[in-house]
Amino acid sequence: MGGIKRYADGALGSHGAWLLEPYSDLPESTGLAIASAEELAASARLAAEHRLQLCTHAIGDRANRVTSTSTRRR
Repeated sequence: MGGIKRYADGALGSHGAWLLEPYSDLPESTGLAIASAEELAASARLAAEHRLQLCTHAIGDRANRVTSTSTRRR
């Protein structure tokens, strides 16, 4: 095994991508968070501990922001 895969959010077409602003055609929704910042950080620590690559599905702008801040090495 060479990596760990996590999902931060869903897809754009199904309104599942986690966005900073609501969808223009679905204003009551900003998408779907599948993993919390804490869960992503724990996965990043586990991957680093075992020298594995962490691959994260993050489509929406909020999902990308949460993923990048949660998984940065400190």
